[in-house]
Amino acid sequence: DYLTEQSVAACAPLDGDKDNVIAYPPACDFTAASQVGTTVACENGIASTVTEYDAAMWDSMRRGPRTKDGDFLWWGMEPGASLDLWAAEPRDLISIVSAWIRDFLIKDTDYDIADIGLDQYTSLFAEAVAEYSDTWGSDDPDLSSFKERGGKFLAWHGWADERIPGMGSVHYWEMVKRALGGLQEVDAVYRLFMAPGALHCGIHFGADPTDVNVLVDWVENGVEPET
Repeated sequence: DYLTEQSVAACAPLDGDKDNVIAYPPACDFTAASQVGTTVACENGIASTVTEYDAAMWDSMRRGPRTKDGDFLWWGMEPGASLDLWAAEPRDLISIVSAWIRDFLIKDTDYDIADIGLDQYTSLFAEAVAEYSDTWGSDDPDLSSFKERGGKFLAWHGWADERIPGMGSVHYWEMVKRALGGLQEVDAVYRLFMAPGALHCGIHFGADPTDVNVLVDWVENGVEPET
């Protein structure tokens, strides 16, 4: 989409490379508000103008969910993450969100989530955390037992992931670092690599880090992964 392309054009050069990839999206200060009034030639040949509503929607998806008072709930999509899939595959993506809210939170399979306002959304967010974290949560930072058994945890996340915000993985790594006692301790057991330009599961023009031999070398030969 146009706004994503503009965010890449504005922030990809920040690292000095002409590779059309944003190396570190959190440093990108592009906002869609800067594009309000711009006329865009769409692929269908129809000209479209970026409205204040369009810009506010894009910027809100980048900012992530907030309460009515603006309090943080979770991270949003980084600049460079394409929003095309949300428009092209609503049955696949939106239905997951709808089913989660209807079936597990409201517990009414016929409920229309279009009726949910921000106050109710905020309440449902808190309810989901309270009701399901202990059962399904995957954010326990205490990897001490795993470390004692000689386990190694190698993870990567695409900065341009359009489905799961990358800052969630960064946040978890920070939690583990604090739980284990510092950088040296976490490096001995858990390495996280953020892949510039990579979408969900690495589908994009950026990195596609899928070589499991790096993990094998770390576990079996003590070769620590640096990239």
